[in-house]
Amino acid sequence: MTNRLYLASPLEIEEWEIVEHLEQYTLYDEFAARIEKATSLVEQGKAYWIEYCSEEEGWSPAAVETVANVRYRANNIRRSSERYDLHLADCIRSSLGGVPSESNKDAQLVAALAMDSACRAIETLAHWFSDFEKDLCKTRRWLMALDDEEDAMPLCRKDWLSREVEVRESTAEYLAMATQYLLEAEGCSIGRARRTRPFSSHMTARRAGKSSAASRKDALRERNRRICAAAQLMMANGITDGIAARIERTAVAEREPGGEKLSRRQIENILRGCGVI
Repeated sequence: MTNRLYLASPLEIEEWEIVEHLEQYTLYDEFAARIEKATSLVEQGKAYWIEYCSEEEGWSPAAVETVANVRYRANNIRRSSERYDLHLADCIRSSLGGVPSESNKDAQLVAALAMDSACRAIETLAHWFSDFEKDLCKTRRWLMALDDEEDAMPLCRKDWLSREVEVRESTAEYLAMATQYLLEAEGCSIGRARRTRPFSSHMTARRAGKSSAASRKDALRERNRRICAAAQLMMANGITDGIAARIERTAVAEREPGGEKLSRRQIENILRGCGVI
Protein backbone atom coordinates (compact mmCIF):
# COMPACT_ATOMS: atom_id res chain seq x y z
CA MET A 1 0.00 0.00 0.00
CA THR A 2 1.19 3.48 -0.82
CA ASN A 3 0.27 6.68 0.98
CA ARG A 4 -2.27 7.31 -1.79
CA LEU A 5 -4.30 4.25 -0.95
CA TYR A 6 -5.83 2.29 -3.83
CA LEU A 7 -7.25 -1.14 -3.10
CA ALA A 8 -6.84 -2.68 -6.53
CA SER A 9 -7.53 -6.26 -5.47
CA PRO A 10 -10.55 -6.46 -3.13
CA LEU A 11 -10.40 -10.24 -2.71
CA GLU A 12 -6.92 -9.98 -1.23
CA ILE A 13 -7.77 -7.21 1.25
CA GLU A 14 -7.23 -8.00 4.92
CA GLU A 15 -8.85 -5.83 7.58
CA TRP A 16 -5.69 -5.66 9.69
CA GLU A 17 -3.78 -4.21 6.73
CA ILE A 18 -6.34 -1.43 6.37
CA VAL A 19 -6.23 -0.62 10.07
CA GLU A 20 -2.44 -0.78 10.18
CA HIS A 21 -2.21 1.65 7.28
CA LEU A 22 -4.77 4.16 8.61
CA GLU A 23 -4.35 4.12 12.39
CA GLN A 24 -1.24 6.28 12.06
CA TYR A 25 -3.43 9.26 11.21
CA THR A 26 -4.85 11.69 13.76
CA LEU A 27 -8.42 11.38 12.45
CA TYR A 28 -8.52 7.58 12.43
CA ASP A 29 -10.32 7.05 15.74
CA GLU A 30 -13.06 9.48 14.79
CA PHE A 31 -13.87 7.53 11.62
CA ALA A 32 -12.99 4.02 12.81
CA ALA A 33 -16.63 2.88 12.83
CA ARG A 34 -17.03 3.77 9.15
CA ILE A 35 -13.86 1.95 8.24
CA GLU A 36 -15.05 -1.09 10.17
CA LYS A 37 -18.37 -1.00 8.33
CA ALA A 38 -16.62 -0.71 4.96
CA THR A 39 -14.31 -3.65 5.66
CA SER A 40 -17.32 -5.66 6.82
CA LEU A 41 -19.05 -4.98 3.49
CA VAL A 42 -15.91 -6.10 1.65
CA GLU A 43 -15.97 -9.34 3.64
CA GLN A 44 -19.63 -9.87 2.77
CA GLY A 45 -18.77 -9.40 -0.89
CA LYS A 46 -15.85 -11.82 -0.68
CA ALA A 47 -18.18 -14.46 0.73
CA TYR A 48 -19.84 -14.76 -2.69
CA TRP A 49 -16.48 -15.72 -4.19
CA ILE A 50 -15.37 -18.14 -1.50
CA GLU A 51 -15.56 -21.13 -3.87
CA TYR A 52 -12.51 -19.65 -5.63
CA CYS A 53 -10.39 -19.69 -2.48
CA SER A 54 -8.46 -22.64 -1.07
CA GLU A 55 -6.42 -22.93 2.12
CA GLU A 56 -3.42 -24.19 0.18
CA GLU A 57 -3.29 -21.74 -2.74
CA GLY A 58 -5.43 -18.80 -1.62
CA TRP A 59 -7.56 -16.95 -4.13
CA SER A 60 -7.79 -18.13 -7.72
CA PRO A 61 -5.84 -15.75 -10.03
CA ALA A 62 -8.81 -15.71 -12.43
CA ALA A 63 -11.19 -14.62 -9.65
CA VAL A 64 -8.75 -11.96 -8.42
CA GLU A 65 -8.43 -10.62 -11.98
CA THR A 66 -12.18 -10.53 -12.58
CA VAL A 67 -12.95 -8.66 -9.34
CA ALA A 68 -10.07 -6.24 -9.98
CA ASN A 69 -11.41 -5.59 -13.48
CA VAL A 70 -14.85 -4.82 -12.04
CA ARG A 71 -13.14 -2.26 -9.78
CA TYR A 72 -11.28 -0.73 -12.69
CA ARG A 73 -14.43 -0.37 -14.82
CA ALA A 74 -16.93 0.32 -12.02
CA ASN A 75 -17.82 3.86 -13.13
CA ASN A 76 -18.56 2.73 -16.69
CA ILE A 77 -20.63 -0.15 -15.36
CA ARG A 78 -22.77 2.16 -13.22
CA ARG A 79 -23.29 4.62 -16.07
CA SER A 80 -24.28 1.82 -18.45
CA SER A 81 -26.74 0.41 -15.92
CA GLU A 82 -28.40 3.81 -15.48
CA ARG A 83 -28.38 4.71 -19.17
CA TYR A 84 -29.64 1.47 -20.67
CA ASP A 85 -31.71 0.14 -17.75
CA LEU A 86 -30.01 -3.25 -17.99
CA HIS A 87 -29.59 -5.87 -15.31
CA LEU A 88 -26.47 -5.03 -13.32
CA ALA A 89 -24.80 -8.38 -13.99
CA ASP A 90 -25.39 -7.96 -17.73
CA CYS A 91 -23.77 -4.52 -17.61
CA ILE A 92 -20.76 -5.98 -15.83
CA ARG A 93 -20.35 -8.77 -18.36
CA SER A 94 -20.68 -6.31 -21.23
CA SER A 95 -18.20 -3.84 -19.73
CA LEU A 96 -15.64 -6.56 -19.10
CA GLY A 97 -15.86 -7.75 -22.68
CA GLY A 98 -16.53 -11.35 -21.82
CA VAL A 99 -13.66 -11.62 -19.32
CA PRO A 100 -15.82 -13.34 -16.65
CA SER A 101 -16.15 -17.05 -17.33
CA GLU A 102 -19.53 -18.71 -17.60
CA SER A 103 -18.91 -20.12 -14.12
CA ASN A 104 -19.05 -16.62 -12.59
CA LYS A 105 -22.55 -16.24 -11.20
CA ASP A 106 -24.51 -13.00 -11.52
CA ALA A 107 -24.46 -12.65 -7.73
CA GLN A 108 -20.66 -12.83 -7.70
CA LEU A 109 -20.28 -10.09 -10.30
CA VAL A 110 -22.71 -7.79 -8.48
CA ALA A 111 -20.94 -8.53 -5.17
CA ALA A 112 -17.69 -7.44 -6.85
CA LEU A 113 -19.32 -4.07 -7.55
CA ALA A 114 -20.34 -3.89 -3.88
CA MET A 115 -16.72 -4.45 -2.89
CA ASP A 116 -15.70 -1.61 -5.21
CA SER A 117 -18.05 0.81 -3.44
CA ALA A 118 -16.83 -0.29 -0.02
CA CYS A 119 -13.22 0.17 -1.17
CA ARG A 120 -14.05 3.65 -2.43
CA ALA A 121 -15.36 4.53 1.03
CA ILE A 122 -12.08 3.40 2.57
CA GLU A 123 -10.00 5.22 -0.04
CA THR A 124 -11.99 8.44 0.38
CA LEU A 125 -11.31 8.42 4.10
CA ALA A 126 -7.65 7.47 3.59
CA HIS A 127 -7.03 10.38 1.21
CA TRP A 128 -8.77 12.76 3.61
CA PHE A 129 -6.69 11.49 6.54
CA SER A 130 -3.46 11.90 4.58
CA ASP A 131 -4.19 15.39 3.24
CA PHE A 132 -5.40 16.63 6.61
CA GLU A 133 -2.36 15.16 8.39
CA LYS A 134 0.01 17.00 6.06
CA ASP A 135 -1.73 20.30 6.68
CA LEU A 136 -1.85 19.65 10.43
CA CYS A 137 1.92 19.09 10.55
CA LYS A 138 2.51 22.16 8.42
CA THR A 139 0.32 24.29 10.70
CA ARG A 140 2.07 23.00 13.82
CA ARG A 141 5.47 23.93 12.38
CA TRP A 142 4.15 27.37 11.46
CA LEU A 143 2.84 27.97 14.99
CA MET A 144 6.11 26.78 16.50
CA ALA A 145 8.04 29.20 14.30
CA LEU A 146 5.85 32.00 15.64
CA ASP A 147 6.32 30.72 19.20
CA ASP A 148 2.54 30.42 19.31
CA GLU A 149 1.14 27.80 21.68
CA GLU A 150 -2.28 27.71 20.01
CA ASP A 151 -3.57 24.23 19.22
CA ALA A 152 -3.28 23.56 15.50
CA MET A 153 -6.09 21.00 15.44
CA PRO A 154 -9.07 23.40 15.72
CA LEU A 155 -7.50 25.70 13.14
CA CYS A 156 -7.14 22.91 10.62
CA ARG A 157 -10.60 21.49 11.26
CA LYS A 158 -12.06 24.91 10.56
CA ASP A 159 -10.03 25.37 7.37
CA TRP A 160 -10.96 21.90 6.14
CA LEU A 161 -14.61 21.99 7.16
CA SER A 162 -16.07 22.00 3.66
CA ARG A 163 -13.81 19.11 2.59
CA GLU A 164 -14.79 17.16 5.69
CA VAL A 165 -18.47 17.58 4.88
CA GLU A 166 -17.83 16.27 1.36
CA VAL A 167 -15.86 13.32 2.69
CA ARG A 168 -18.55 12.37 5.18
CA GLU A 169 -21.26 12.58 2.52
CA SER A 170 -19.24 10.64 -0.07
CA THR A 171 -18.35 7.93 2.41
CA ALA A 172 -21.96 7.52 3.50
CA GLU A 173 -23.03 7.32 -0.15
CA TYR A 174 -20.44 4.66 -0.98
CA LEU A 175 -21.43 2.58 2.04
CA ALA A 176 -25.09 2.82 1.05
CA MET A 177 -24.23 1.81 -2.52
CA ALA A 178 -22.23 -1.19 -1.30
CA THR A 179 -25.15 -2.31 0.86
CA GLN A 180 -27.55 -1.85 -2.05
CA TYR A 181 -25.37 -3.94 -4.37
CA LEU A 182 -25.15 -6.70 -1.78
CA LEU A 183 -28.94 -6.71 -1.66
CA GLU A 184 -28.94 -6.98 -5.46
CA ALA A 185 -26.46 -9.86 -5.22
CA GLU A 186 -28.76 -11.58 -2.74
CA GLY A 187 -31.60 -11.02 -5.19
CA CYS A 188 -29.56 -12.69 -7.94
CA SER A 189 -28.93 -15.68 -5.68
CA ILE A 190 -32.62 -15.93 -4.89
CA GLY A 191 -33.45 -15.70 -8.58
CA ARG A 192 -31.18 -18.66 -9.40
CA ALA A 193 -32.65 -20.71 -6.57
CA ARG A 194 -36.19 -19.89 -7.59
CA ARG A 195 -35.56 -20.91 -11.20
CA THR A 196 -34.56 -24.37 -9.98
CA ARG A 197 -37.48 -24.80 -7.60
CA PRO A 198 -40.74 -24.45 -9.60
CA PHE A 199 -40.71 -27.88 -11.29
CA SER A 200 -39.78 -29.85 -8.18
CA SER A 201 -42.22 -27.81 -6.08
CA HIS A 202 -44.94 -28.42 -8.65
CA MET A 203 -44.33 -32.18 -8.68
CA THR A 204 -44.28 -32.28 -4.90
CA ALA A 205 -47.55 -30.38 -4.79
CA ARG A 206 -49.16 -32.78 -7.25
CA ARG A 207 -47.97 -35.85 -5.38
CA ALA A 208 -49.16 -34.46 -2.09
CA GLY A 209 -52.41 -33.24 -3.57
CA LYS A 210 -51.86 -29.71 -2.41
CA SER A 211 -54.18 -27.03 -3.67
CA SER A 212 -52.88 -24.11 -5.76
CA ALA A 213 -54.16 -21.77 -3.07
CA ALA A 214 -51.92 -23.38 -0.46
CA SER A 215 -48.92 -23.22 -2.81
CA ARG A 216 -49.63 -19.57 -3.48
CA LYS A 217 -49.78 -18.87 0.26
CA ASP A 218 -46.41 -20.56 0.76
CA ALA A 219 -44.90 -18.51 -2.09
CA LEU A 220 -46.19 -15.27 -0.57
CA ARG A 221 -44.81 -16.24 2.84
CA GLU A 222 -41.40 -16.97 1.31
CA ARG A 223 -41.41 -13.69 -0.63
CA ASN A 224 -42.26 -11.72 2.49
CA ARG A 225 -39.51 -13.51 4.40
CA ARG A 226 -36.95 -12.45 1.80
CA ILE A 227 -38.17 -8.85 1.87
CA CYS A 228 -37.85 -8.77 5.66
CA ALA A 229 -34.38 -10.36 5.49
CA ALA A 230 -33.28 -7.70 3.00
CA ALA A 231 -34.55 -4.91 5.27
CA GLN A 232 -32.81 -6.43 8.30
CA LEU A 233 -29.54 -6.64 6.33
CA MET A 234 -29.79 -2.93 5.50
CA MET A 235 -30.51 -1.98 9.10
CA ALA A 236 -27.60 -4.13 10.28
CA ASN A 237 -25.37 -2.03 8.02
CA GLY A 238 -26.68 1.24 9.46
CA ILE A 239 -29.29 2.18 6.84
CA THR A 240 -32.62 3.16 8.35
CA ASP A 241 -34.06 5.62 5.81
CA GLY A 242 -35.67 4.72 2.51
CA ILE A 243 -35.49 0.97 3.12
CA ALA A 244 -38.62 0.14 1.12
CA ALA A 245 -37.46 2.31 -1.77
CA ARG A 246 -34.12 0.50 -1.90
CA ILE A 247 -35.75 -2.93 -1.79
CA GLU A 248 -38.15 -1.83 -4.53
CA ARG A 249 -35.21 -1.56 -6.96
CA THR A 250 -34.02 -5.14 -6.38
CA ALA A 251 -35.14 -8.57 -7.54
CA VAL A 252 -36.29 -9.27 -3.97
CA ALA A 253 -39.38 -7.13 -4.68
CA GLU A 254 -40.56 -9.24 -7.64
CA ARG A 255 -44.09 -10.66 -7.33
CA GLU A 256 -42.96 -13.59 -9.46
CA PRO A 257 -39.50 -14.52 -10.85
CA GLY A 258 -38.65 -11.96 -13.52
CA GLY A 259 -42.07 -10.37 -13.26
CA GLU A 260 -43.68 -7.17 -12.02
CA LYS A 261 -42.36 -5.74 -8.76
CA LEU A 262 -44.21 -4.71 -5.63
CA SER A 263 -44.70 -1.00 -5.03
CA ARG A 264 -42.93 0.86 -2.26
CA ARG A 265 -46.15 1.10 -0.26
CA GLN A 266 -46.75 -2.64 -0.56
CA ILE A 267 -43.22 -3.35 0.66
CA GLU A 268 -43.70 -0.99 3.61
CA ASN A 269 -46.96 -2.76 4.50
CA ILE A 270 -45.19 -6.13 4.46
CA LEU A 271 -42.38 -4.83 6.68
CA ARG A 272 -44.87 -3.30 9.13
CA GLY A 273 -46.99 -6.43 9.16
CA CYS A 274 -43.95 -8.53 10.01
CA GLY A 275 -42.81 -6.08 12.70
CA VAL A 276 -39.58 -5.11 10.95
CA ILE A 277 -40.37 -1.38 10.90
